[in-house]
Amino acid sequence: MLFLSLFSWFILAEMNVAWLKGRRLHWVWPVSGVILSTAWMLPVKDGAGLVALLFVSPGVVLASFLVFWHLWRAKTAGVIDS
Repeated sequence: MLFLSLFSWFILAEMNVAWLKGRRLHWVWPVSGVILSTAWMLPVKDGAGLVALLFVSPGVVLASFLVFWHLWRAKTAGVIDS
C-alpha cells in the first residue's frame, strides 16, 4: 500500500508538468492519483489519518485544482479539442 501511495507523487508531478505545458492528461491519471493518495489514510485509526491530511493539505489543494483542471477546465477553456 505504501508503494502505491508513493506512486501518487509521480502522478502529481506528471499532472503539474502537463498543466504547465497546457496539455490535458487522460482522465485515468487524476482519478487514480486521487484514489492512491487517499486510500492510505482510510485504514489508519485514532485520528492519525486526519493529522496526516492536515500535514499534506497544501499538496491536497494543489492536486485538487489539477484534478479539476485536467478533467473539466482544460476542455472548456479551449486548451484541448475533443
